[in-house]
Amino acid sequence: MGNSILLVDDEDSFLDLISIVLERAGYRVTTASCCDSAVEAVRKCRPDLILLDVNMPCLDGFDLCEMLQGDHVPILFISGLPYREQSDRVAYSGAVGYIEKPVRPEVLLARVKDVLVPAGSSS
Repeated sequence: MGNSILLVDDEDSFLDLISIVLERAGYRVTTASCCDSAVEAVRKCRPDLILLDVNMPCLDGFDLCEMLQGDHVPILFISGLPYREQSDRVAYSGAVGYIEKPVRPEVLLARVKDVLVPAGSSS
């Protein structure tokens, strides 16, 4: 299997659906439905990428992103909030990008690939 991705979202149906999409594309997926389990999973699984929801019940995704900065794992936000309302926070968060929900599988996979296989690298 390919790269490891941590998917963090508080909606179980979203976790299930996106996990299937990513696994079928050859990625190893770990899920977390709250901030505490996300932090634990980052330290335990050492993912190559984190896909992170902005609206979480404990901390928002931006706060969690800040907490994880020292782990040097790229973070791609996935949120139902319009990007235009979050653009300043995204720019200052250190995240590598933002995808609006609903997520089209082909868009998600293209963005994930862009992050995991930087331009100029051989794949």
